[in-house]
Amino acid sequence: MKSYKFSQNLKTMLPSLFKAASVLLMFAFAHSVSAQNIANFFEKFPHKQDNVSLTASPTNLVMIDTQHNYIRVTSAMKTETTVQTTTTVFMMFTNAEGTQHFAYQTAEDNGKGNGCIKSVTKMYVIQDDGEWKDVTTQLIPSVRLSEFYGKKNSPNLMDVNGVISSTREHNRDGIGLGVALEFPPQGTTILARLLPRCETVVLPEYTQLLADCKFKTIELLWDAKNSWFIIGKKFEK
Repeated sequence: MKSYKFSQNLKTMLPSLFKAASVLLMFAFAHSVSAQNIANFFEKFPHKQDNVSLTASPTNLVMIDTQHNYIRVTSAMKTETTVQTTTTVFMMFTNAEGTQHFAYQTAEDNGKGNGCIKSVTKMYVIQDDGEWKDVTTQLIPSVRLSEFYGKKNSPNLMDVNGVISSTREHNRDGIGLGVALEFPPQGTTILARLLPRCETVVLPEYTQLLADCKFKTIELLWDAKNSWFIIGKKFEK
């Protein structure tokens, strides 16, 4: 499942995070035996990007919340002209039978200053043979843009996988609206938000579409009994 998480939250977080480089790493392994394993699972996870590490440095912010089974790593890579950042979130959800499900999300800022952050979210389970199986489509519902408008004022949206762009070129350049999934540092509720795909490139037609929506945030609730997320409350603007 692809979504686009934008720089509105990330840009406000990065300066304070990097400024606090002396306290980059938070470990609390003694709190819980089950929570302790979140770092071990992350190290064994075979689908993470090669450059993602739990070793903290001034350009690699690492937060490990073992009590809530949550990891966030924010890495910066400097090129000749830009500073590209990648934020990785890894967390665990447990169903009623004790089976562990893992969320893995990457959000990449191209560093070009246009506010475009491309995000990809996946869900996995570990099979008996030790293989990590992608179960994204089984666990996370497809949140269509029409969900944000309600029945009475839903526009005629070209709604494909939670993304709307007027032209093929807009879609290629990341221009339009999209559904961004936000994983909480605590709890098991995912927040789906309707946002511009590129913060600094919002054309009038998309500005109007965003203004016309009825809801800005939709809860995706973890159903531990059935091992999937269900659409919960919708919050108006």
